Amino acid sequence: MGLKITGAALAACALLTFDALSGEPDEMRLAKARAAVKGLCENLKSALMTELKAGGLRGAFTVTNK
Repeated sequence: MGLKITGAALAACALLTFDALSGEPDEMRLAKARAAVKGLCENLKSALMTELKAGGLRGAFTVTNK
């Protein structure tokens, strides 16, 4: 699961960098950035909750270190 989260973070960064170079209005870039961060946070929360239920705090801690 950690690899998926890392991949999502890298994809979000790439999207934001590409959009910054595209010359889009700031409002559009900001909306895309917020959507990317929201998706990343939802994935992270899901992974953390799953690990908390399965392995407690130790399991959740390992999710953040992957």
